[in-house]
Amino acid sequence: MKNRKGFVSNSSSSSFIIAIKKDVSKCEHCGRSDIDLLQLIDYASDYESSVEEVGAEGVIHEIKNEWYDNNHSKLIIDKVEEKSKDKAFKIASVSISYHNAVLNKIFKDMVESGSVEVLCEN
Repeated sequence: MKNRKGFVSNSSSSSFIIAIKKDVSKCEHCGRSDIDLLQLIDYASDYESSVEEVGAEGVIHEIKNEWYDNNHSKLIIDKVEEKSKDKAFKIASVSISYHNAVLNKIFKDMVESGSVEVLCEN
């Protein structure tokens, strides 16, 4: 569980550590591929959605410095390290607002399609 050491407000977002497929194949009919989820989160027009860290090193650093539960942290760090060995994935830590229905729908669809894997949710 993610517990920040600093000031914590009543959050209206969920935090995730995710693995995003780097090479998502394009549709053979129309040429489209999945959108860039991290860019979409960055461009979200709300203040609760954000990309916290990108890359396994940054995510692990965030876990070590901002999480209280060391036993749970170790398990998540192990998951991140294991997944980061697979070069087909990019690791990131993100927050997604409960109130951004479009972003939540896109995120859910990407998880269901397998282009995003949730390693941890808070």
